[in-house]
Amino acid sequence: MKITKLNKILVISLISTICIAAVLFSLVLNKANASEVESEQNQSYTVSVDLAGGVLDSAKPSGWTEKSSLYTKNFDEGTNFDTIMKEWEKTKISRLGFKFNYWDTPDRGNLSKDTTIPAIWTENTCINEYTWEDLKYIAEDISQKWNPTTKKSTSEYYETFKTMADAGDTKDVEFKKGLVTETLHYRIIGICHDLKSDGKPAGLTFAPVNTLPISYAYGNANQDYAVNWKSSSIREKLQENGEIFKCFPKELTDKITNVKKKYALAFGDDDDWVKYNNSTSDSTDSLFLLSYTELGGKGYKGWPTEGSKYEYIDHDNWYWLSNWHKIIYWDPIKSVPVEDQVWPGPVLSSVTDEGYDWIFNNKEIKYPTIFESAIKFVEKWVGLFNGYPEDAGFNQDRVLERTVYPDNLYNVMTLDAYGNPEKHNLTYTDTACINPCFCL
Repeated sequence: MKITKLNKILVISLISTICIAAVLFSLVLNKANASEVESEQNQSYTVSVDLAGGVLDSAKPSGWTEKSSLYTKNFDEGTNFDTIMKEWEKTKISRLGFKFNYWDTPDRGNLSKDTTIPAIWTENTCINEYTWEDLKYIAEDISQKWNPTTKKSTSEYYETFKTMADAGDTKDVEFKKGLVTETLHYRIIGICHDLKSDGKPAGLTFAPVNTLPISYAYGNANQDYAVNWKSSSIREKLQENGEIFKCFPKELTDKITNVKKKYALAFGDDDDWVKYNNSTSDSTDSLFLLSYTELGGKGYKGWPTEGSKYEYIDHDNWYWLSNWHKIIYWDPIKSVPVEDQVWPGPVLSSVTDEGYDWIFNNKEIKYPTIFESAIKFVEKWVGLFNGYPEDAGFNQDRVLERTVYPDNLYNVMTLDAYGNPEKHNLTYTDTACINPCFCL
């Protein structure tokens, strides 16, 4: 049989095609086998991050998917958990009433199966562990669920914060005016006690247990007499954008809610005593001072009441509102002025035109005395402490109230260092300590 040249070409082409197909099939088969081996060697598993009741306060890490309150992502087998959780180190999470501790990763250290990693939280035990944002939320929740008949709230936070109020638990606040700073310790004095400007209750009312480091007067020399709370210069300083208000941190002032405060109306002139009308009026305040009524539960000597007594201010604990400010003592052993609350040395009680008055063992010592050589130093030191040289230690044992003294034209009511709210021998231009209160 003769094979033509054309047939030879066709046979060769067919054989070549078969060989190429065999090579291609072998390559595909090898690649498939390699992929299978690689797949077996690079098994991946799902890691689920559980916030355990918390929420994200920033964006979730890249590549993670939210799924049924969990955040998931696949990682190769053997990936170290430290490497996995490093992706979460810049992510902020929070949980109301709790502090984040750590992520509970498995002890083995490397991923070997689908794994859930929960956040571990510790419940707050004191009010100082809450942020002002947390406290604002809690105050509003207590307010929204307040029952005016039972005077209780169905909020889940009510009993916890009632207990904190009973215990006198405090929250730190930094007051800063120029170079003068002081950490104020605020406690709850009322729950749904004050009314907001819209008539709804403010959840929490706070008052400091120590006074501001700078003293202030109720009024000023431009006023002819003590007028009333709404017209006082101290009230103006306490309102939003006022001199005192601006000394508090923004994270707090942004959360403060304005409330209505009762004040008795007063009038008078140079030939007449100040008289109270038989009625009161309302001011709307950001920061405010406590009234005689809010401390003691009644009007002074039968005059109209200004608000009502706070439930967490009892007669036996009035003292904490005034007894924590710094008083200047002279230490005769060390020959230096010191600030203390219990040291029994001579107390600088007042500074007058005649000089300095000191009290030692309940006896008043008039200037000049054996302390004469220290007077200039004490004057300078006290002036720096109070923030202004003209303050020079005036009335550090008195705390201004919102209430104007009803029996004369010029005096105001004050709380003394022994918890007596009936002191009234300061005029409206005398400087004294103050305890600014506020509501959330």
